[in-house]
Amino acid sequence: MRQIFRKAATLTPIFLLFTLLPLTARMKFVPARLSSYPWYPSSSETADFFLYYRSFFFLFLCAWMLILLFFRFRARPRFSVKFWLPLILYCILSFFSFLCSDYPSAGMYGMAEQMESIWVLLGYAVCVFSCALLPQTRQDLKLIGTAMGIGVFLQCLLGLSQLAGKDFFNTSLGKLLLVPDSLSQYRDTLRFTFGEDPLRSVYMALYNPNYVGSYAALFLPLSICGVFLFSSRKWKISSGMLSCLLLLCLFFSGSKAGLITLFLMAVLVLLWSFRRYPQIRFWVFSGFFCLLVLLAVYNFANDQRLVKGVTSVFSQETEASLTRVSPKKDQIAITYRGEDYSLSLTEEETLHIETSGGKRLDSIEGLEFQTYKEGQACHLVFTCENIPWDFLKTEDGYIYYTIYGKPDQMENAESVFPSRLDKAFTNRGYIWGRTIPLLKNTLLLGTGPDSFPMVFPQDDYLARSWLGKKFFSQILTKPHSLYLQTALQTGVLSLLCLLVFWKSCLARLYRSFVRPQTDGPSSLFLGGLFLGILGYLITGIINDSSLCVAPLFWGTLGLSLSACRILAPSAIQPKTAQWKT
Repeated sequence: MRQIFRKAATLTPIFLLFTLLPLTARMKFVPARLSSYPWYPSSSETADFFLYYRSFFFLFLCAWMLILLFFRFRARPRFSVKFWLPLILYCILSFFSFLCSDYPSAGMYGMAEQMESIWVLLGYAVCVFSCALLPQTRQDLKLIGTAMGIGVFLQCLLGLSQLAGKDFFNTSLGKLLLVPDSLSQYRDTLRFTFGEDPLRSVYMALYNPNYVGSYAALFLPLSICGVFLFSSRKWKISSGMLSCLLLLCLFFSGSKAGLITLFLMAVLVLLWSFRRYPQIRFWVFSGFFCLLVLLAVYNFANDQRLVKGVTSVFSQETEASLTRVSPKKDQIAITYRGEDYSLSLTEEETLHIETSGGKRLDSIEGLEFQTYKEGQACHLVFTCENIPWDFLKTEDGYIYYTIYGKPDQMENAESVFPSRLDKAFTNRGYIWGRTIPLLKNTLLLGTGPDSFPMVFPQDDYLARSWLGKKFFSQILTKPHSLYLQTALQTGVLSLLCLLVFWKSCLARLYRSFVRPQTDGPSSLFLGGLFLGILGYLITGIINDSSLCVAPLFWGTLGLSLSACRILAPSAIQPKTAQWKT
């Protein structure tokens, strides 16, 4: 009985990590920490639903795991320090990036819409250590695998409710659980929606449909492997149904990153199985063909979304109509449709428009003009393609006012990509092109956890206007790339450490499941872990790290190491495979 209680206490935080943590949601007004910036609204607080309390629950689980690790290390387990050294160095570099950051409050408490403080980043390492060290037997792996399945099933139920137009979080019960009594006045008006597109309606409890792609890439390979892994027909059918549900949620999340990753992994499995398992070639080829049909149907039903996402990288540059906006002392110089104009306010506070040749105009076709007074201040506003450009006339010259009514300097940010690539991957090209030049200052240490909004050139207003009003009005709080996010916030060197660690984990997994000594079920389980981890890292190219999915990835990564140790110890050096309990 004592042994059962000890095992339950040891594995419970891992169970909660995969089951309850991804479901944690509660309304909370958190400090915006950005209200002093001209490109952010003046509100000092913003509503949070999926990240604030989830971060505290995650840190609680990490503290629990640390206590368990302490007792585990008292037993003096032997393991390869060399293997873990890259992850340890990443933690050290992340902490020093936090200490040297110009934005310590962001690193200490996390930013709204991210909540990845330094403590959360260190908690990811705790997850890996715990999931690698705490499981000791095959039975432990089965129990954790069951917890994974339960977590995926609960997320799929939420996804199905959203797909059916009956989002649980929009129901009376959902709002009762989500909104505390102290904020009950918001229950009637609260509604979660991601536009009117029915093919982008599923977000589960993952905050954004984009993260459904990362989630599915992580767990779909494991659920599919369960179809072949289990000997019981009941569990085979259950795994197959779970795989179909997760695939359905992925398709209706509209996550192109997840769909493209799924296709790449299917190609990888097809090539590998043809070589290693000729007896299942028919089933693998049939599954790959069905996937192609599903992708084709999705692309057709979704206005060629996948094709457009890929071809946008190779599209020809389209010339913007407004290519220059330069406020000066006595005028606002603009270039519109290739023609230069000067705009100004006369002493009578009327609009004066003049061409480069000195010809005066009453208006410019395609532009709308307005002048107004705010107290003694005179403003000149022109609107181009539904985007207003507001300038205040002062004795020192014209000053640009943002859409939030705050003065700011207009800058042209450096980009490593030509402007035709700004629209690539849903405008990620713009963000990446202006994030990469910042990395020359973060080679050793980064700018600090959750510091991206403050260091990104948010004042590059003109180039952002070329991508439309919706993008122009957005507040960019993340680089939409796990790798750029790490390189910028904790340093390029920390990213290299992570890449080395991830490569070592994948190499160990690969050696484990391809060895002839590994039995069939173990090989399938290890192969599913390998594909899931690889899939998450692929989606990380165009998805950032998020507290909604990242803890699950790090926990799965640690589980893969314990699975290698338990299921295929011969694939690991003896000194790293032996543990004293």
